Amino acid sequence: MKIGRKISCYVVEFQGRFFFVLSGDKEDYKYEFQYGLFVIESDEENITHDNSGLNTFLWAQDNFPFAQENIGLELIETVFCREGKKNGEFENFEIEKYFKGHYIWEIDIQIHSNINESILYSWFSSISMQSYDSKYFLNYSSKTKQGYRDVIENCPMDLIGTIIYRSMFSRSWNYSFLELYRCIEFLYPIPYLKRFSDRLGDSTLFTKMYIEAENQLDWKPKEMNTLEKLIREYGESNTEILEFKKCFEKVEKVEFAKDSKNSNIVASRIYKLRNSIAHFRLNLSYPISEDNDFDHLIRCMLDLIRVLYDKYRIEVSQIKNLTT
Repeated sequence: MKIGRKISCYVVEFQGRFFFVLSGDKEDYKYEFQYGLFVIESDEENITHDNSGLNTFLWAQDNFPFAQENIGLELIETVFCREGKKNGEFENFEIEKYFKGHYIWEIDIQIHSNINESILYSWFSSISMQSYDSKYFLNYSSKTKQGYRDVIENCPMDLIGTIIYRSMFSRSWNYSFLELYRCIEFLYPIPYLKRFSDRLGDSTLFTKMYIEAENQLDWKPKEMNTLEKLIREYGESNTEILEFKKCFEKVEKVEFAKDSKNSNIVASRIYKLRNSIAHFRLNLSYPISEDNDFDHLIRCMLDLIRVLYDKYRIEVSQIKNLTT
């Protein structure tokens, strides 16, 4: 996968282990390490000095970048045309000078089960958050970038990684929001089916009911009611919900009554904005247009996604296993 003109990333299997490799010079990017990846330790001068077998494997991959253009013939001459090498053996440093520098991390496959998709999306996102602000089309605040990172590191990226990636790099605030709404929408059947299976005293019925509701009954919960239910169960006065309320008060230039149900205030606004984006009707518009207001809303959505996926992590895992 190519990231801009300078950097490429790879996920490779070598000797039964999986590695994430990022090409590029040290000055090309700076970032913190992603949860679930372990840096391959080495000396300061040469990050992969002690991994000559893995290096050779990487250099043999298609399109692994050379250190500079038009150096391929010199490499061929070095490897095949030099005399005096016993058994054709070369030291690592004799070959590595021809290739672009690279960094290697071992992947913890217990955390990232869908290796190619979740790792690439997670790391591309994390790297971009740390160093490639110019890659963003939207003006995210540092708090919102951290919100994306929290979701990436704590939610099932093998399930929602593609959606989170599309939200991050959207060209429109509307569609950035809409992608995040889809992550919440996925959870809508869960509280009803969980309550039903719990009342029957058999948690194994949850997945069976999920399949039947989806495939046979064509049952779908009412979105607005379910969204309000999710928020209400999470807590009317929870910090994340109060932050949502503050965001909508600023947008509408009002102060909601103190005895109002926060779950209804937040759910109704989220759903109205969702409808105003998904459907073209004049009476569905919602008055949010400022970048800082959208940024605040996106951050609130990310917080809600994180806490809801944590609350229903067992049920989400069961649903996820149905497709693997």
